[in-house]
Amino acid sequence: MKNIKLISSFFLPYRNANAIAIARKMEYLSENKYEIETYTYDLEGFNEVDYDLKKTMKFKNIHVITRYLNKTWKRISDVLSAIKKIDNNGDIIISYFHLIETAYLCLRLKRRDNIPWISIFSDPPHHISPFRDGTYFRHFLYMIKRQDFYLSYIPTKLALKYSDKLIFNDLWQAKFILGDNYEKYEDKIEIIQMGANIFQGVHPAKENSKIVFRYLGELYSQRNGVEFILAVDELVNKFEKYKDIIIIEFYGTVFSQETFDAHKNMNNKEVISFKGPVSYTDSLDLMRTADVLLVIDANLEKLTKIYPYTPSKLIDYIGSKKPIMAVSMKNSPTHDICEETGNWWSTFDKQEIQEALLDCIENFSNHTYSSELLHQYSSENKSKQFEAVIDGLLEQK
Repeated sequence: MKNIKLISSFFLPYRNANAIAIARKMEYLSENKYEIETYTYDLEGFNEVDYDLKKTMKFKNIHVITRYLNKTWKRISDVLSAIKKIDNNGDIIISYFHLIETAYLCLRLKRRDNIPWISIFSDPPHHISPFRDGTYFRHFLYMIKRQDFYLSYIPTKLALKYSDKLIFNDLWQAKFILGDNYEKYEDKIEIIQMGANIFQGVHPAKENSKIVFRYLGELYSQRNGVEFILAVDELVNKFEKYKDIIIIEFYGTVFSQETFDAHKNMNNKEVISFKGPVSYTDSLDLMRTADVLLVIDANLEKLTKIYPYTPSKLIDYIGSKKPIMAVSMKNSPTHDICEETGNWWSTFDKQEIQEALLDCIENFSNHTYSSELLHQYSSENKSKQFEAVIDGLLEQK
């Protein structure tokens, strides 16, 4: 059985979208021909343990190498010293998410054991931010303020140069991270989207005279949902009948005061409610009983032309087989996925949001996903694509 050394700053059982995303890939591989050893961070104080996930976890060889909340230099020291604790029986290295410190460890492992290294990119590394488009001085000041942003520059370059494969969720993400260097690394690039756990059977919404829209996830600073809230309020003011037709529920932690202020100033507050955070397992149940599921991305239109983040909830929504209403930028994974799956999408313009919302209200009940499309987005299919990349590298070894 081949041995994978997984180096990931996030992993189960912590309540985190990235932990779930990488675990899905690893779960499929662990059930086939690979033994997986995970080296990860203690996320206590940053993320909560999801005890539902902990009960069902299939992963045993999990080793903690540092605490996420340690200072940057302490994390680097811990990660560099971790190589002494890692056996040299690995066949391949896989790194995931924050490459601030883990790139150093991966490079040392690659050289020590002479094995290939695959870098999986999720959110863009810290030194690549939406501030890249023009506001360099602001970005520079931010880098000085946050030493870990500055220190992420070198390890990201190491990952790009020394990794044998670079895996991105989508083309927007790859082009945003690589910029003018895209062609330089083109031979290394593989586009493999996150996979969805496809719900079994059909799950109709709970019987209700109203149409239930649900958002599952955090709201904060730029991803605050303010444009959507204002658009809904205007819509209900124009067409009072919708006040008795729709219910919009937000599940998750809200860190943005702007969100609460926008809701407070609504003329029709009762249309929207905030329910607080739920476990991952509970969120799946909430998907099953919703009529339409909401995606709201961060509004970065004034900062960048590309939105490079794929919301993990969007992939889960497809797995639940429910209609989706999304608000995002045109050049984004969210737009492309909604177009491909026949769902509803809008920019952050209030008029466009209202038009998409009205169309969704009138037609959501007719929306379906073909079996071919569901297979395309399934975790099993994405994991097989990932497995093929691994097998290809091992054959060259």
